[in-house]
Amino acid sequence: MTATTGVVAPLDATMFNVMMKKYGGELLDAAGEKYGFDAEEAKSVLISNNNEPKNKVIELSIKNTEDMNEWLRKRNNTKNKNKLDCLPQKELIILYNSFCCEVKRHIKMEMELDCNIGRIRNFPENISENIVIYILRSLGYNCTWICKGDIMVDNIQGEVKCHFNGPSQFSPNKDKDGDILFYLEAENHINNGYFKLYKIDDYNKELKKIKINKDMSLEEQQDSGRRPRFNIKDVWRENFEDKLIWKGTIYDLLR
Repeated sequence: MTATTGVVAPLDATMFNVMMKKYGGELLDAAGEKYGFDAEEAKSVLISNNNEPKNKVIELSIKNTEDMNEWLRKRNNTKNKNKLDCLPQKELIILYNSFCCEVKRHIKMEMELDCNIGRIRNFPENISENIVIYILRSLGYNCTWICKGDIMVDNIQGEVKCHFNGPSQFSPNKDKDGDILFYLEAENHINNGYFKLYKIDDYNKELKKIKINKDMSLEEQQDSGRRPRFNIKDVWRENFEDKLIWKGTIYDLLR
């Protein structure tokens, strides 16, 4: 940085390659492990013997557009669904870290612009459901992702709701509701991966009778064909903390 202008001097191609050869391999290995891209391909792209760095986008996981398009055509085939008992730990951490980075970028952009630029992405269900599975397994439950609903716990259907930055949503079709509700509180997860998990055994009987507004209960809204949206802890204040079964960070859970 020059003392007079405060402008960062450009990094020439030769110096870029020298620095990448000296430090880049180790950094790309670590980043590839954390975020799931092909570190060896990234090295071949960025750590070059040429004077000019190659201008090529690092492909994430899938090598080329043709492979991606082929998978998009067949991913919804029935035989490709309900195949995993749970997401492997490495892939779950990659998805979770990627989601956190996206949310943080959105929040930082709003802070820089001093403006709300739109809805912050909801917590992805494939991440929340698998976090719950790993938590329950650590507590001795027998559970799986291979089922028609969210998760199966000790041969009982379980429904997972995750609260991050908005209300929970319930299907108007009561037949889809599980016998057990697992409420994953993620209000403080964004900086350190901290979660709380609540287990509500008598979900169908108890929660559905609670008034979610002045006039209607959850069950009444479902009967009317509506899709109820509300914060469970806001409407169910009495003895809710008694239903807490686990708290901690995803990194401690999956280490």
